[in-house]
Amino acid sequence: MDKLHGEFGITLNQEYKFQLPQLWDKRRVLLTGATGFLGSHLARKLVELNAQVWSYQRRCSGNLSTADLTDKIQIVEGHCLDSEKIGETVSSVDPEIVFHMAASGVSHQVVPETLFQVNTLGTLAVAQACAAQGRVRRFVYLGSCAEYGPGFKLTETSPLSPSDLYGASKADGHHIVHALRQSQGLPAITVRPFATYGPWCPTSRLISHAIVSTLQGKDIQLRANEQQRDFIFVDDVINGLLLTGVLPNIEGKTFNLSTGRATSAKQVVEMILEQLHHPVKMFPSAMPLRPGEILQQSGDSSLARELLGWSYVVDLELGLRKTIDWWKSNIHLAAELVQA
Repeated sequence: MDKLHGEFGITLNQEYKFQLPQLWDKRRVLLTGATGFLGSHLARKLVELNAQVWSYQRRCSGNLSTADLTDKIQIVEGHCLDSEKIGETVSSVDPEIVFHMAASGVSHQVVPETLFQVNTLGTLAVAQACAAQGRVRRFVYLGSCAEYGPGFKLTETSPLSPSDLYGASKADGHHIVHALRQSQGLPAITVRPFATYGPWCPTSRLISHAIVSTLQGKDIQLRANEQQRDFIFVDDVINGLLLTGVLPNIEGKTFNLSTGRATSAKQVVEMILEQLHHPVKMFPSAMPLRPGEILQQSGDSSLARELLGWSYVVDLELGLRKTIDWWKSNIHLAAELVQA
């Protein structure tokens, strides 16, 4: 099929790009993790595409990023570990598509028991409920690049070798949903975004932290200037998720969503300071590395290009500009967006 070329590279397969509104119109979609960074962006886009959206979320979950959607999505209160409640929800909602995006420890340190309760046992509960119901047409598990550990140009067939417990717990979730695919027919796929940033990204992550610190006139301290990440703008990740939710014949696959380019933390902060005219200073390697911290990582998204017609569109310079502009208008939210 023909490709549609965007300003910074190949974007969505032309046929599917223009069919997305039709592909999602009135689809029944169940989301977990809709109050998180990626989940809130996906919920908003699904509403724009006229999907029918249910959010399964904890009573205490913050909803700052989805506050304006409360009259457009259905909220079901519950915990991922409550198997009975999840089963009732899947039966009553009767979703065609499930995005399991709820996770613990993405942006902050939590005790190991919580990581594995939410990311492993919670995934088991949600996936089992969907497999038992038997009418879910697509189950999308939001994995993590942390499942791989360090490495450049990592592909979906690269060994899973997580260097911290968060990555291990997410790898466990991946194995669970695909075991249920083989044993009970769960139509599961895994999506592994790399270092995602953009509006609403919590300030505990590098790019938001650097932007907010600069806007507040605070110097920026880095953990290690040799750290390199594959930074990808949130809109590109959401486009990939939308495609994985509806395109046929991709059950059992895993897709990386990445740019393929590793950029150092120091270089990213320098780009941010340049766009904001250097009002503060940067201090590389001012803080010690966290245990298990990945120093260098990038991904290969060739499979997503081949099977989904997807590739990133927003390059790092433009993505930083979009994110800076958003924070300039929303700096009052910084204290509330420490974690997401």
